[in-house]
Amino acid sequence: MEYIEVQIILPGPVTEERKEIVVSELVEIGFEGFYDAGEEIFAYLPSQAFHEEKMAAVISRHGAEYVVRTIPPRNWNALWEQSFEPVVIDNKCLIRAGFHKNTFSYPYEIIIEPKMSFGTGHHETTSLMISCMMEMDLKGKEVLDMGCGTGILAIMAEKLGASRVLGVDIDAWAYKNAMENSMLNHTTRVFFRQGDVSLIKPLSFDVILANINRNVLLDDIKHYQVSLHEGGWMLLSGFYQNDMEAICREASYYQLDFCRFKEKNQWVAVLFHKKNK
Repeated sequence: MEYIEVQIILPGPVTEERKEIVVSELVEIGFEGFYDAGEEIFAYLPSQAFHEEKMAAVISRHGAEYVVRTIPPRNWNALWEQSFEPVVIDNKCLIRAGFHKNTFSYPYEIIIEPKMSFGTGHHETTSLMISCMMEMDLKGKEVLDMGCGTGILAIMAEKLGASRVLGVDIDAWAYKNAMENSMLNHTTRVFFRQGDVSLIKPLSFDVILANINRNVLLDDIKHYQVSLHEGGWMLLSGFYQNDMEAICREASYYQLDFCRFKEKNQWVAVLFHKKNK
């Protein structure tokens, strides 16, 4: 498949929050993959889905410049094989691709073919989420993985004993990739749906996982808490430590109590508890 690459040059100062906003707006118009190059962002989507007018409108709102290139068909799996290294989290969970040989024994192992979806364990937030999950009691719990990406957290939830797991992602590529990864890991209690937070309105969960970004979380915590059982747990990541105050304030407004957090390179994962009335 032929892809379009858009190189986006942001004017300074370039913050993580600014980049996340640009990425989220590009996702809404069909972009499927991104590469963070510091003060630049590289965005990708299939050439048949590219509408330069829509893309230009998004980028111009941020005062950025851009360069468009056409990428001929590539063997994306071969490219990942060159760059994707196994990850071990807390010496307990091995995350590897199918082409990696497992020569070590860990309590948990997840096989991920990431393609262009987010969630390989390499990013601090995914690592933090899995580290926190391994400290929680998920046995027999109904779990939501919101913004599931590759499906890695949903798969881990089943491995930790969850009775049923739903993964939701708005991106079609992520949805398909999550389904593929679920089959690779032989899951039987993990299900995926493509869509946004409106999909969870009639549902309820014991645990909600959301590794997205600051702005989406601030918008959607109010929806998550409606679907969270009393006495349930909400684990959030995708933001920096200096964003914790805003996240915690929003969570507190909806009667979610701060419990604890983990930090790695200024990224954080924060656990909240919903009180029994």
